[in-house]
Amino acid sequence: MMLLIIILTGLVLLLLDTKVKTLFSLPRLLIFLTLRLIRRYVMEVMLRGRRVMIKIRA
Repeated sequence: MMLLIIILTGLVLLLLDTKVKTLFSLPRLLIFLTLRLIRRYVMEVMLRGRRVMIKIRA
């Protein structure tokens, strides 16, 4: 998972200024990338025409 994050964001983004690190903190970055990967997966499945069952636990 960590390797995937480094590939997606690039090592440059993680080594930038303190201001950029503050704006894009690691938890926020992880949430953003996770949602992005989920959206990409769902779009691929929808384009193939398969049904996806999503269970939401509260």
